[in-house]
Amino acid sequence: MSELSFSQSELVEVSDAINEVLTRLLGSGDPDQNEKKYGTLTLLQSAQAKIMPAAFGFHPADTPWGPDQVKRIEAIRLQQGLPAQASAGEVAHWAATVTRR
Repeated sequence: MSELSFSQSELVEVSDAINEVLTRLLGSGDPDQNEKKYGTLTLLQSAQAKIMPAAFGFHPADTPWGPDQVKRIEAIRLQQGLPAQASAGEVAHWAATVTRR
């Protein structure tokens, strides 16, 4: 896999886009169960946690909304019959799903 490089502006835009999608999915309660099928909430949250320090200089956990976001994702996962946090098996399944596309 090759190394990716993003400008500061690109990182800000990607982070903002991730936040918008997470806000919409969390607001709707993820009715299509994208979390259960694809790990959408968990993967977006993970990406956001990696991007925000480079884009803004702080982590989502350092924001007023970050800890609440984690709790809301955990609640949706539990509602969908999943453990509060993704298991290694789930992550492996998501990776295999992506490589089959």
